[in-house]
Amino acid sequence: MASALNLINVVAFDGAGNAVIQPLKKWKATYREKQASIDLKCDGYTKIYDLRTQVIAVGLGESTKKVALGKTLGRVALTGLLHGRHAASADLRWGGINRDESQEVFLMLDDTTTVTMEMDGDEFEVLAGLVPDTAKEEDAQERAQKLMDKIKAMVADGERVLTELTVKHDQLQAEDAALAGQVDAGQSFDERHTARERREQITRQLAELATEQRAVSYDFAVIRATKELKAKNDGVAMSATSSPPPKPLPAASVVQNPQVRHTVQQPTKNTTSFMGKVVKLIVWLLGASAGFIFTVFLGLLFGSGKIWFTLLITLPLGGWLALKMLAALMRR
Repeated sequence: MASALNLINVVAFDGAGNAVIQPLKKWKATYREKQASIDLKCDGYTKIYDLRTQVIAVGLGESTKKVALGKTLGRVALTGLLHGRHAASADLRWGGINRDESQEVFLMLDDTTTVTMEMDGDEFEVLAGLVPDTAKEEDAQERAQKLMDKIKAMVADGERVLTELTVKHDQLQAEDAALAGQVDAGQSFDERHTARERREQITRQLAELATEQRAVSYDFAVIRATKELKAKNDGVAMSATSSPPPKPLPAASVVQNPQVRHTVQQPTKNTTSFMGKVVKLIVWLLGASAGFIFTVFLGLLFGSGKIWFTLLITLPLGGWLALKMLAALMRR
């Protein structure tokens, strides 16, 4: 399962054609290997991208190797159980520590939505077999970067670009309709062949144009929403500064009433509920269990007769560390 899947850029429209504008941190992206898809969800909105048809560029980031502690301990423990502690020690010394190779992958989808995720080598081979061949070409990343630069320039040019893109779309469709008859009814092979080639070009141009229209429309929607929010915040700030200050309370109101007594509220005692105590006990036991497992691992390496006394340290230390981690999580 791919890990650390993050959303870098998003383009989203609901069923009515309205832009879905939310902070990136509110979006949830999920990679589904069996369905060959990536799902985006945010506040009831869901969009599913088919990786077999909707990926236009694949980029590779850093390749790293991470320590697989679980695999190492499992391997050494199994060797110790089957062949004894000396074999376990030799396995760790000569076999070394298991490491999993992790590959960072960038995917740009056909509306310029972009995600990045980390996966191991086997998962990356599966993904590489899913995406279109055009997305894996050497110049695919260059084309994707040029597309993003072009969209950025269009947005800087102003919303008149949207009208121009619509006109260009209509012209291409009209040209494609006119060429449709020449593909079969052309008077010569050259005429029919030229018509077929031109229609293929138009198909690619229309696909690129649709990507540009969606991306530019979304960017302009984000700009308008940002301006509206800024204007609203500025209006609230202006109304707050222009409102008259509240009238001060009468200073002698308490003194004039001799029956009023000033009582000091005693701080409430911070008590721990029964369920809280149970949770802490369970967490402590889990930490102590981890300390016990660590001691067993040391016993396989150095001999059980020499290390059992360390249980007096590893059990309470493991429980204490587990409680500290729980407290840190509760403060976040």
